[in-house]
Parts: sequence; structure tokens; C-alpha cells
Amino acid sequence: MYDVDVLRESQLTEALLEDAELVDRTIDSGIPTLVFPARLEREFQRHTADKRLQIITLFGICSMGLIIGQLVADWFLLPDVFDRSVWVRVLGYCPPVLLGLWLLHRTRMVWLWEWLVAMTGVWAGAIMTTLLWMSHSRLAFTTVVELNLVVVFVCAFARFWPAVLMCAGMACLHAMVMWAVSDFTGVLVVNTSVLLGATITFCLYANHKLEHDERLCYLQDRREQILDNRLHEAHELLTHQATTDPLTDVANRRYFESYAQDYWMRALELHHPISLLLLDIDHFKRYNDHYGHQAGDACLKSVTQAVQGCLRRTGDLLGRLGGEEFAVLMPEANEASAQVVAERILRAVSDKGLPHAASLTEDVVTVSIGVVTLWPSEGVANSVQALYAQADDALYEAKRSGRNQVMVARQEMAP
Repeated sequence: MYDVDVLRESQLTEALLEDAELVDRTIDSGIPTLVFPARLEREFQRHTADKRLQIITLFGICSMGLIIGQLVADWFLLPDVFDRSVWVRVLGYCPPVLLGLWLLHRTRMVWLWEWLVAMTGVWAGAIMTTLLWMSHSRLAFTTVVELNLVVVFVCAFARFWPAVLMCAGMACLHAMVMWAVSDFTGVLVVNTSVLLGATITFCLYANHKLEHDERLCYLQDRREQILDNRLHEAHELLTHQATTDPLTDVANRRYFESYAQDYWMRALELHHPISLLLLDIDHFKRYNDHYGHQAGDACLKSVTQAVQGCLRRTGDLLGRLGGEEFAVLMPEANEASAQVVAERILRAVSDKGLPHAASLTEDVVTVSIGVVTLWPSEGVANSVQALYAQADDALYEAKRSGRNQVMVARQEMAP
């Protein structure tokens, strides 16, 4: 009888288990390449997209300030091309960066954002080396150290692999400068090369460490979230199993009676009526004997669906009390409303047209229904039990009178 619940549990937890295994494997790997498996990488990118957009936007704005601020150095070191330096730095750098920022805020391709950061750094380096080549100042060669500033600045914002590309670009630009521009001191080539190499090494190490820690923190949070979800799913499943009839998937007897007691107390406080419908499938034992227990289970499910389809008010609850006996609790429903619903259920079950050759009433499956409406009162002993007892008496009367009918108990206690 619990095959349905077992299947449901399997379906609920299968995806979570797969995620947990994937996260655990990724953590165990140490993430040396700073790249997750494809599905996990997509989730990571989505999770960090908003934060990365803010960071990259800040990078773009600050980078324009940095490029323009280097005009101070150009004034002293590249005086012969200072006027061109202003145009190249302002018009050659700022408009492309502003265009890039505009595009960033209109696309969710996070991977593209990261590579644009690297390309922005290379572009800034290219502008610096271009100005160096254009100048005839003896001090122009010293401006090559500005590439180190670009490396440090970009590595503070970029992801590791785009930063590697940017650093490779800086190394190429530096090598071109070393080859094309004469070093009047004779020592700057070696010194600046060592400086750039050290800067790249330490910046990439720090960048790798920061991104590794960020990714590891994400994985640990993801694993904790998965565990929380699994606990939540398990709790929901246990609650479902504890409150639901496994065959018909409606409230079981224990939950139905608890629900009835709670609403009785509420009706007592608010002085509202409460109605109960008890219904029995007519000659269900004969149905089982004639068609078999599997057909009997199918009949119970079909009748349940018919009854459930007749309940249209929030708060109405259908429960299986046992065997072929069901109950419907209708809080705040008067006798007229309860009788209308009962008649609707009677027709809905009959209209299903389930053959019942062994029935002594009709040639299709039918139900008998007992209805009672009470106004809770402090003076009534065993109130909920009285509700059940009167509904059961009405149900017995419906059966005794020929079945396939609704019988309303007339012992209503008016306010």
C-alpha cells in the first residue's frame, strides 16, 4: 500500500541526491582549475551574477579614473606627446568602456563579462605602450612600469583565467617595448622585466586564492542548502504519510478527527455551524467479492475523486475513516449547504457509471450519505462525538431506507 509513497519519496530526493553527490565530488577534487562541472558552473554563474555585475561596473568606472589619472605621469615623462595623450586616453579608452558597461547591463552572459574585464586591461596596456612608442622623450621608457599598475588593478577585479589572459597580454606588450625602445640606462630592461614577472606571479596567486575560496564557500553553502532541502522534503513526506490515506490520498482517520476537533473549537469560539457528511459505498463487500480486491481499490479511488470534485469551499475536508467509509467536514456550512453538497456527491458517484453487478440497489456503484449540522455549545458533552454519532445515525437510516440516498439528521441544535 505504500508503493506510491516510496515512489514519491524517490522522485523528491533523486535530484537532491544527484546535486549532493556532484557538490561533494567537486569539493573533494580541490577545484584546482577553478572550473566546476558544467551544470554546477552555470548555477554558480547565476548565483554570483548580480554581485559580479556590481563589481565589474565598479571596475569600469575606476579604470577610467586610473587611465585619466596617469595623465599626471605623462605630463612629466611624455611631455612631447602630452596633447595626444589626453585624446588617446580620454577618447580611446573611456567611450569603449562606457559602451561595454552599457552592454553589461543588457545581457546576462556572465562569462562574457569576465573576458571583457581582461580585454579592457589589455586595451589599457596597449594605449600606454602606444604613447610610449609615440614619444621621443628619454624618460619614455620608464613608463613601461605602468603595465604593472594595470596588472595589479585588473587582478583585483577579474576572475582567474581571464586574469591569466590579461597578464599574458601585458607580458607580450612588455616584450615588444623591450625590443622596440632603446634603454639608455642599460638596466631598465632587466629590472622592469623582473618587476613585471614578480607582479604577475603574486597577483595571479592572490587572484587564484581569492576565487578558490569564493568557489569553495559557494559549494559549502550549496551543500548546506541541499541538506536543508532534503530535511524539508523528508519532513513533508513524513507529514504526508502521517496525515494521508496511502490508497486514496485523502486525509486519514487520525488527521480527519484532529481537524474536526480543531474546527469544532473554532466554531465554538465564533459561534458558527459545522456540518459533517458520512458516506458509505453501497454493498462494497459484494463488490470486492465479485470483482476482486484490486478492482475494489480502484473503485475506492474513483469514488474519492468524484467526492473530491464536489467540494468547492476552502476548508472542506474529505477523509477516509476506514474500509469503504468516508467523511466530509464542512466548517461554517449550514444544513442547506451541506445537503446540497451531499446530493451533488450522490449524483457524481452514480454518474461515474462504475458497474456493480453484485449490488442489491443499482447496477452501478452508489453511495449512501448521512448529514448532520450542529451549532457548537459549551453545554453539549462530547461535542465532536455527538456530531459523529448523529451523522452515523443518519447514514444508518439512509441505508435502512434503501441506500443510494441522502438522509439529514434533524437533531440540529440551534443557537
